Amino acid sequence: MDQEELERRLRAMSISGPATTVLTASRSVIVRELDTIISVFCDGLLEDAEIVKIVGGKRGFNHLDAALKSYVLQLFDGQYDMAYAQSRLRIGLAHKRKGVPPKLYIAAVLRLFELLQQTLRKQYGTDCSALAQAVFVLERVMMFDLSLVFDTYIQGLIDDVLRSKKQLEKYAQGLEKLVAQRTRQLEERARSDSMTGLFNVSSMYEELHREIARSERTGGVLSFLYIDVDGFKKVNDTRGHRDGDMLIMAIADALRQTFRTEDILSRYGGDEFCVIMPRSNSKEAIIAAERLLKIFAPVAREFCVSLSVGISVRFPKADLDAEGLVQLADKAMYVAKHRKGNAIEVFPTGLKS
Repeated sequence: MDQEELERRLRAMSISGPATTVLTASRSVIVRELDTIISVFCDGLLEDAEIVKIVGGKRGFNHLDAALKSYVLQLFDGQYDMAYAQSRLRIGLAHKRKGVPPKLYIAAVLRLFELLQQTLRKQYGTDCSALAQAVFVLERVMMFDLSLVFDTYIQGLIDDVLRSKKQLEKYAQGLEKLVAQRTRQLEERARSDSMTGLFNVSSMYEELHREIARSERTGGVLSFLYIDVDGFKKVNDTRGHRDGDMLIMAIADALRQTFRTEDILSRYGGDEFCVIMPRSNSKEAIIAAERLLKIFAPVAREFCVSLSVGISVRFPKADLDAEGLVQLADKAMYVAKHRKGNAIEVFPTGLKS
């Protein structure tokens, strides 16, 4: 609040210099009766359990007693300047912080007004005109005070709402991020093989369809590798399914070490794996397959297994869809499987259709 706003409010309440002299003239009787006024006022508060809970014990009422005496004396000083207004604003903030509901505060103000009015009646006696003028000015000043108190009280509530809104927005944003993260994780799990983390078969076909469409658009070649483990069933039968699972995960690790980031790795099912190699011809696919055999060799020796790799290649404009490309690689893999192990075959090289 600035000086201009203060003066505007005083004018609106008809609180002017000449009018306030009526209160300053009554200050002496108020000072004389002050202890009685405050004592009666606090006794009334003690009858309300809700107020007692807010104010607290003896210490709280002692503090309230001192604050009320200071306030009443200021009421009858006649100095309603910026310092006076700021003190009223602080009172509003203090009451808001203590959780005093407006209904109780207004009731307390009304009770104090009645006690002060009774004291003024003792001073003016039968002079009804002077009494009416003093009560009129007192009422206006106390309403002026009430407006300032509730300015900060209401602003405090608004600030609380805004803070709560920001906290809620922040929580909502965090929740949205968490939901998005969980959704991505669920989508990834739905697209991935639970054991190896590689693409599952349905996701592999989605990626293969996409890569075929891309190769058609760009005019690039595409290679597909179908990989099977020779002797996997024997590992499960003789060493147990736990070792079989370890072998499957070891193959997945070897695939990750072997192929490029852009290559698409998948577990087709059981001990069968597939790799999509975009923009790669048969020669590049064979080099990658040989590198896989070399990386996997220590594991192969440990488990007494080998790999059979079938490769199919799709050229632009070829009448070959995803299912056909997989079938050709599967046929090439079976040709490799009939050799002694760790064999690589490319369709149609070495394969009679």
